[in-house]
Amino acid sequence: MEQWSSSLPLAGCWKAAWEFAQPVYMCFVDLEKAYDRVPRGTLQYYPDPHPVHGVQLMRVGKLQHYMERIEDALDTFKQAYQILKLTHGHDHPLIPELLMKIEECHTEIVQRGLGVSPHVL
Repeated sequence: MEQWSSSLPLAGCWKAAWEFAQPVYMCFVDLEKAYDRVPRGTLQYYPDPHPVHGVQLMRVGKLQHYMERIEDALDTFKQAYQILKLTHGHDHPLIPELLMKIEECHTEIVQRGLGVSPHVL
């Protein structure tokens, strides 16, 4: 049952892909096996947070926003902002887009009266 419960968020991806007639490509990888096959000397490690982590969080936030999980999207966008400003800098083109998404979430929360007071980053 645990394996099925972890795949429930995929249903939203399938729904969005179907609605927008976009193909969905998925890859399920056993990371333990994958890393065991790579020689340790060839792996390049980045200190936390990894530069791509912020971009991935931004994508997750967009999916949550589309699925109308506004509070979750707001939290995810805020996490992405904290990482992107550190890894990419304030002048990166994604920062204004991310700040706009955060503001959209704030506005929707206030309009829906969800009882969550928007707070500053």
